Amino acid sequence: MENKLVVRYSEGLGKDNVSNYLKQTYPTVQQIWKDEKTVVLTTGSKAERNVIMENLRKTPDLSSCQRMFSIHTGLEMIITDEIVVKFKNNISVAQQEEINRKFGVTLLKDGDTYLLFRVPKNKDALSIANQYQESGYVEFSHPNFIIQVEKHQQVIPNDPYFVNQFTLNNTGQVFNDGHFGTADADIDAPEAWAMTTGANNILVAVLDEGISPNHPDLPNARQVRLNGSNFADGNPNDPAPTWNMNHGNACAGVIAASQNNNEGIAGICPNCRIMPIRIFNSNPDIGLTPAQLADAINFARNNGADIISNSWGFNSDNPNFQPVIVSAIQNATSQGRVVNGIVRGCVVLFSAGNNARQNQGDNGFVSFPSNVNIQGVLTVGASDRTDLQSDYSPTSNPANSNNQIIDIVAPSHRAYPPTAYPPGIPGGILGETFEAWSIDIPGNAGYNPWPEFTSPGNPSIVPPAIGEQLPNAGANFQAYTGRFGGTSHSCPVVAGVAALVLSANPNLTQQQVFEIITGTADRVGGYVYTNGRSNELGFGRVNACNALLEAYRVGNQILGSDLVCSTANYSLQNAPNPNRITWSSSNPTGLSINATTGAATRLNNFNGSVNITATINSGCGTINISRTVWVGTPQITNMRVNNMSYFTGMNVQLCPGNHWLNVTPVGGNPGNASWTVPSGIPHFVGTNTLDFTYPQNYSNSLTISVRASNACGQGANSNFFLSKKTFGCTSSFSMVIYPNPAKDQFSVEMMAIDKNAMTEEVPVIESAVLLDKEGREIALGTRVAGKMTFEVSHLQKGIYFIHVVVDGDLTREQIIIE
Repeated sequence: MENKLVVRYSEGLGKDNVSNYLKQTYPTVQQIWKDEKTVVLTTGSKAERNVIMENLRKTPDLSSCQRMFSIHTGLEMIITDEIVVKFKNNISVAQQEEINRKFGVTLLKDGDTYLLFRVPKNKDALSIANQYQESGYVEFSHPNFIIQVEKHQQVIPNDPYFVNQFTLNNTGQVFNDGHFGTADADIDAPEAWAMTTGANNILVAVLDEGISPNHPDLPNARQVRLNGSNFADGNPNDPAPTWNMNHGNACAGVIAASQNNNEGIAGICPNCRIMPIRIFNSNPDIGLTPAQLADAINFARNNGADIISNSWGFNSDNPNFQPVIVSAIQNATSQGRVVNGIVRGCVVLFSAGNNARQNQGDNGFVSFPSNVNIQGVLTVGASDRTDLQSDYSPTSNPANSNNQIIDIVAPSHRAYPPTAYPPGIPGGILGETFEAWSIDIPGNAGYNPWPEFTSPGNPSIVPPAIGEQLPNAGANFQAYTGRFGGTSHSCPVVAGVAALVLSANPNLTQQQVFEIITGTADRVGGYVYTNGRSNELGFGRVNACNALLEAYRVGNQILGSDLVCSTANYSLQNAPNPNRITWSSSNPTGLSINATTGAATRLNNFNGSVNITATINSGCGTINISRTVWVGTPQITNMRVNNMSYFTGMNVQLCPGNHWLNVTPVGGNPGNASWTVPSGIPHFVGTNTLDFTYPQNYSNSLTISVRASNACGQGANSNFFLSKKTFGCTSSFSMVIYPNPAKDQFSVEMMAIDKNAMTEEVPVIESAVLLDKEGREIALGTRVAGKMTFEVSHLQKGIYFIHVVVDGDLTREQIIIE
């Protein structure tokens, strides 16, 4: 950079002292301090820079004085007196010390993955770093640059009129008529765009005055212009606007105008598509029949519209004013939008109307069809540039039987001018008028220049002044307007947010979209919110970033293998821009996962479960989506001896006779347990069970091993350590099962072994349970005169097992059913 240099001073010299010295010595040179000892100087020319560099290098307290560099994107690379080095593994300590001595560097830090050196005073750090690199000794070597780090929390597009779109990004900037708003009284669109700018497969039908073909900010490539889409006068296959009737264009531009094309405005979902449907005649005084409007809604539903945006209505508060229209809306929400063969329902939105005069104490009413009693239909009111209720936006009346409820608001113009109301009817606010930006009919038609008549016989609201051009400069400036507003503007704002939400998660139902948009709104304005809802703003002002983040959370899941033997790759089913996702592992020493790519690697021969988490970051918060996977070979859990929990390393004492072991293999879809039993031990292997007999004459101790396998291989042994009881096992009674084999019925009974026991009390059978080979309970015994009886005529032939508890001890025996 020919006119910039970077200077670093010694520790403790003092930033203020140096700054004052530089101002006195070089009064025309600009200073930008990067830290307490590093300053970037901007000179008037290359020659002046070279003279200052030569002079400063003679200063005794200077550590370095370097030229400034930038890369192709304009990012400035500030070089100081430090370099970062990582030596190759095969370079010895002696070799490292040799090259360090050669260049006279001083070690400042021995980091985990690098070494930080200071170069000698007034030496060129870039040149020394390059010589380290060229030595072949290092993996990398470069100056320890000071570089500006960007926060990827929002996207500011290059569309020239975006600065005026306070609805999308309100910084308190001045826009139309010298007005300015309240910072952050907006929908957080740039923060949402950091995650996604929408999906091309999301289709928004705009039922209105029509949309211009091949608009420079909404080309036909992102319009679905269908035959039969004009339900008004003229060519039934042409949904283009007539005369100055730009209302449909304005609505569509708010939703989906192109972004980052160095022209015009930015739409909320600039990658989504628009389906124009014209429902206004060239002369709006000639209305359409309710059947025609129902046909238009049905047309949108039948032709694949995901969202139906309606900035129109009737001067009626009857929620069933035209049943044929109600029926069409009901069908759209209940039968429209089929995703993967499942009906999800079209998202339907209506503007609430502009009939209030809040400044005069008139709360207005929610007009039909916005007040239909259909679950999930979004009724949209307006807030202003300061997050207050717009003057014309109706107030909810929950006590009214005509469903007078506002669900959500979006920013629009503050108020109409007083001249907008008929003589003798006070209303509006002096100095206010339309101030929202969108697209316009290209050329002189439309809202730019501001027409005397918006349509035949309908004079335009004044102000703005007739003939005003806003904007009046820029590429195709007459194809844009800064004079849109009302709840007509607010409705497509929310429709654009709904389009982003469905772009993030197309599997959402229309009711889920309703709940996400209302549930994530900002409760602004200082109004009373009861159960989350206010009469003025409904659930609040829509927040695109919050809604989008919630859409990514609902129903989302991590895709990838349930089992990691060595490596695996993971991704999100519904993923935002990749740089918004950070991956992590609950056990990074057992399973590492690349924070950026989601590539996982098993480490240290780890075996066990691990939680992997995808964190989505945005300018308005974060969400975590987690999943548990198994790493390596399986393990044995839930170890039980005679139905009593077995603790690892425990030595269980057993009486000679029949016993039962049970385990549960876990991890990566393991197969059945594999048992190792010492020779001479009678046993039977079931599904994850082992029946064995502890012989009377067997040695004192017994070890039985069990392990499981999965696709990664066979897991480690788990051992049962058992020993034989030497006392307390004698009894005058034994358990008898008869008949065995059994056909229809068998009994379990305690019987005396010898005559001397006949006078003793017979032990009580506390319970008896019949199980199959898989250990599943089949039947309970019925107590009959001291014995347990089982009916088995309905069972299949095969081997079964009896669990009998006597005096707290479990005995397990085998029975054959024929």
